[in-house]
Amino acid sequence: MLQKNFKGAITRRGFMALAGTSLAALGCNGCSSAMRAPKKKPNFLFVLTDDQRFDAMGFMGHPFLKTPNIDRIRNEGGWFKNAFCTTSLCSPSRASFLTGTYSSRHGIMANDMGFDFDFEKTPSYHQVLREKGGYQSAYIGKWHMGGHSDNPRPGFDYWLSFKDQGVYIDPTLNENGRQFQAKGYITDILNEAAAKWLDENGSSPFCMYLSHKAVHGPFIAADRHKGVYKGKQLAEPVSYNDPMTSKPLWQRALVKEWVKDSYRSRDYRKENPARHIPVSYPKRDYKFEEFQREYYEAILAVDDGLGAIMDKLEAMGRLDNTVIVFAGDNGYFMGEHRMGDKRCAYEESIRIPMVIRYPKLVKPGTTIEQMVLNVDLAPTFYELAGVEAPSCVQGESMVRLFKNSKDWRKSFLYTYWVDLNYPQYPRTVAVRTEDFKLVTYPDTDDISELYNLKKDPYEMDNLIAEPAYREKIVQLQKELDRLVSETDYKESYAVLDKTKKQGLMLKYDFENCDGKTVKDLSGNSNNGNISNADIVTTEKGAALRCSPQTSVIVEQSSSLDTSNCPLSVGLRFKAESDGTILSQGDARKGAGAWSLFVEDGVPCFGVNDGGRIAVADGMESCLGKWIHLAATVNFDKLEMFVDGKKVASVPRGRYLKFFGSKTLTIGREQGKQVLGMIPAGSFKGLISDLVFYRQYKSDLAKSIGS
Repeated sequence: MLQKNFKGAITRRGFMALAGTSLAALGCNGCSSAMRAPKKKPNFLFVLTDDQRFDAMGFMGHPFLKTPNIDRIRNEGGWFKNAFCTTSLCSPSRASFLTGTYSSRHGIMANDMGFDFDFEKTPSYHQVLREKGGYQSAYIGKWHMGGHSDNPRPGFDYWLSFKDQGVYIDPTLNENGRQFQAKGYITDILNEAAAKWLDENGSSPFCMYLSHKAVHGPFIAADRHKGVYKGKQLAEPVSYNDPMTSKPLWQRALVKEWVKDSYRSRDYRKENPARHIPVSYPKRDYKFEEFQREYYEAILAVDDGLGAIMDKLEAMGRLDNTVIVFAGDNGYFMGEHRMGDKRCAYEESIRIPMVIRYPKLVKPGTTIEQMVLNVDLAPTFYELAGVEAPSCVQGESMVRLFKNSKDWRKSFLYTYWVDLNYPQYPRTVAVRTEDFKLVTYPDTDDISELYNLKKDPYEMDNLIAEPAYREKIVQLQKELDRLVSETDYKESYAVLDKTKKQGLMLKYDFENCDGKTVKDLSGNSNNGNISNADIVTTEKGAALRCSPQTSVIVEQSSSLDTSNCPLSVGLRFKAESDGTILSQGDARKGAGAWSLFVEDGVPCFGVNDGGRIAVADGMESCLGKWIHLAATVNFDKLEMFVDGKKVASVPRGRYLKFFGSKTLTIGREQGKQVLGMIPAGSFKGLISDLVFYRQYKSDLAKSIGS
């Protein structure tokens, strides 16, 4: 049983004492029995860090970072010089390591999926090695899938994890289904738990996954490491002052103003952008920030523990029969291209650190030049264990690379889907070869990116518009299409609620309306209660005249619940001023809301999905004239049409998730504006008809006409 109290700030020597002799004093005798164990099957130790850059290892010539134990693995084994993740985001990459499959196949395509990968269709290598290879299996650390559950997952004899991202200090842990409050620094706690489990279970072939929280931000180092790099500096990255002149508009807009959790289409288009986005950004002074030093200091405890675990294995007589792989889940920007975080398809984001030690097969000091991926880990372990890989596996075993085989991939597919926490980053599909990279953004009208990596390794010069590269673009696009087909690529991770009936849920016109109730013509009895409004005759027929005192309230109804479903709304109206035309939900409760409104004379369609805001903005004023407005939330985008013409599109990764059966309001806001970002205001003007579908109604824009 894992101890509940941990000491922070342990030294390497103290760690070894705690993980070795002190455990033996508690009656753990696995060390001596392990030394007598048969060594035919290799053991597997995979250590993964979070957001560690590909160059954040001492042996790569870092000016101050010291990682003697990562370096030891490299020196006594091999370095994958060109290692990449297939999706630069925590959860998708972690699932790819575990299953050997791309995100489209294992299904974890974003960080907020709310579920795990399918343990039957795409099992983890732990499940397979445990069932078919007789391995003892342990998972220790960050899981980061399955919503906020920290319960044990299939395939592990031992489980120690935490919810979501976890915390650095005094974390709440789940050990084999038992939650408890631990004391100390999370990296040390996980390292200690790994050493303890090895001490108690080292007599059998083992397979351990040690998954660190470090170095995810906000960066907190162990007390013993705080300030050790104070005053240290890194040189200015080559692309730090990228002028962005040849970059897509969405990137230039992102640099201009970082707005988390929101996306407005007006900010990412060439026509009438809401803010002035420079064609070229001026040079800026470089400053190595304090948080960057803290980032490197947080790596040190990872390296401490890695060394202590290797010493433990050596003392047990198991080191040379253990395949040790150390890697990071994705890259991390440190100002390159004026960016932070990851997600983009630039090298600093998609490259990962990766080293291996297994002296039986990998010669000391080996450098592997070929492009390897996170999906290659599982099939490599399968081959080394002598276990047949499941048919779902898409990666390649790297074993032949250890034998100097030249038969290897020449390209790979990089994918990224819209993460609603960061909606500014559009869906991305890219192909990287040894010499070139083509990056496309299918849900935008923006330009693609093409880089000659041999001539331009820092990706400063986008060649997409250069006539000399047209043939290369065609060639790369064909390769991208081939990889998309071979990897079962999906355009969206939206999950449709198939229990809900799709189709017309509400239909209003105001013919024969008594001014008190508007009848629902859809057959779903979603009648509206009218307050302070007149029914007038217009050139478009009978219409509801709205003023600041007007409202039509449609009470909550299961047929108006659009959670995890497509939504389509269409109406004809004539606006006299800004204001909210139609809305449903309430952003104050942190759930979901959507709104059709007029702002600065322009029609807009906005969604607030659990605090993530997206707005499709019209192009021209609608004041003083009749228009037909149609708005849709499809599985991959938010769209708006005016008089049958698409005027705005916002990338999305899913339907309205945080939603339910909420009151629908016509003509006036009920309390705080539902989006929580636009001043509340009531609509003044005329509405002649309205339809509401729980369905993607592709022809809605033209179904009523103008």
